[in-house]
Amino acid sequence: TAGAVDPQSFAAAMTPQQAKSLAAALLPGRRAARTRAAVRLPWRYLALGAGDLVRLGAEPAVWRVREARFERFVLTLDLEQVAPSPPPVAGDGGRALAFDNVQAGPTHLDVLDLPALPGEIPALPRLWIAGAGASAGWRRALVEASSDAGASYTAIGLAENGAPQGVTVTALPPGCCHAWDRFAAVEVALLSDAMWLASRSEASVLAGGNLALIGAEIVQFADVEALPDGRFRLSGLLRGRRGTEAAIAGHSANERFVMLDTAGLVPFDPPLEAIGRDYRFRPVGVGDLATAPIAMIAGGRALQPLSPVHLQIVAVAGDVQANWIRRSRGGFGWSDFVDAPLAEASEAYQIAVALDGRTVRTVTVTEGRFTYLADDRAADGGGTTVTIGIAQISESVGPGSFASASHTLA
Repeated sequence: TAGAVDPQSFAAAMTPQQAKSLAAALLPGRRAARTRAAVRLPWRYLALGAGDLVRLGAEPAVWRVREARFERFVLTLDLEQVAPSPPPVAGDGGRALAFDNVQAGPTHLDVLDLPALPGEIPALPRLWIAGAGASAGWRRALVEASSDAGASYTAIGLAENGAPQGVTVTALPPGCCHAWDRFAAVEVALLSDAMWLASRSEASVLAGGNLALIGAEIVQFADVEALPDGRFRLSGLLRGRRGTEAAIAGHSANERFVMLDTAGLVPFDPPLEAIGRDYRFRPVGVGDLATAPIAMIAGGRALQPLSPVHLQIVAVAGDVQANWIRRSRGGFGWSDFVDAPLAEASEAYQIAVALDGRTVRTVTVTEGRFTYLADDRAADGGGTTVTIGIAQISESVGPGSFASASHTLA
């Protein structure tokens, strides 16, 4: 069979040339032994046994007896063909592989509290750990977590191969999250020369490719231009992905950049009761004797509902009416004629009402509309500018991100 491997091991003292010649001599024998035969002989051939060499009639081929069985005065021999002795094969000792004595160096860890990534709807407050090293000798490091301020640590996974990460060299300008951003670009410098970024087709990006975290915003990029000094210019952007549109503005240089390929990240799922707890993470690698732990609070971002969209506020006969459309952390896809899944235990929204900048009441509703009555506005002290904020409520972590809008009454 092509690609089959037949390992053999034994103790012997020989030169590399002898070992290679022996291996070359074994190959024809293995190939010939695939040819099998069986013969039946009378009892007078009982002297033949396993390992004996025989010829069948006038044939030149030589056969080795694999097994001999004698039943009812008939001797049955199972045979395998023996290859003729091959001519001597010249062998050489090969070459020694030279390995550079490069230090592994410390591990750079980045702990990420992110919205749900593609293909997952977490039921626990998941954190993602990105690990890599700047040194050419870095290969992997064990990641440990502590929930008792560093008194004890537990292994949670192995960071290996290096998740591409670094920092931004230029500030990512503001943009739009509703379409391709074909004007903005950002330059990033990666942690190691071994890391690389590649362009992807727009179809590949729309399918989830080239997902990255810049600052607090999740973006995707189609076009990559390699620059000197390990830098890359990213363009053809999709902005505010996975519900991070609130972080589109306010970028600066020297922000973190991490590729969000889950195959290169280490997941950590603390229990629900751990939300708000301070965890510490540390790498345990060859070069990490002096690497300090990283502190991170389990915030449960993956469990937070997304902010509602298409919030509209209108005044009707003195009342103020608000309407909106919910989003789902479990329904980023757009399926025709199918509503996005709720992904929560029940549908509920927290409403915060402000008059002229002062918050006057907080209520909870169970549908995508709310009416702020004129009588309620008078009872709250009156005002001309009504601001309404809406956040969907999670049974696990409470209100998610708010969407707000204002209306000034005549």
